[in-house]
Amino acid sequence: MLRIYDLANPQAQPVMVAQRSDKKVTITKLCWLDDHTVLAAGADGLIRFWNVSDGDASGAAPSLTQTLTVDAEVRDMELTRPSSGRTILTVAHGTTVSFFDLTDNKGKL
Repeated sequence: MLRIYDLANPQAQPVMVAQRSDKKVTITKLCWLDDHTVLAAGADGLIRFWNVSDGDASGAAPSLTQTLTVDAEVRDMELTRPSSGRTILTVAHGTTVSFFDLTDNKGKL
C-alpha cells in the first residue's frame, strides 16, 4: 500500500495506491515522472506507473497506466532529463543496470 500525502494541505486524506494482487510486494523505490505520475518499483522486478490524479477529487483509485519489467529486484532507479529533451529512467536490478527512454514510450535503450 502506498499513501501519497498533499503537504500543501495537511488536513486532506492521502491518495491510496493499492497493489492489485493477493501477493504483497515490497516497494523498494519511488520517483515522480511528472505532477501526476509516480513510479513504484518492487522486489518483484516490476516498475508500475500510477496516475495519482485519478484518485484526487473524485475519490476513485489511482490508475495503473504502464508497467516495465526487469529480471531482478529493483535496488535503485533515477530519472534524468538531459538537455536533449529526453526522459531517461536508469534502473539498477540484480547485477544489471538498464536504461529506459520514457520519451514517448520508446522503451529500453
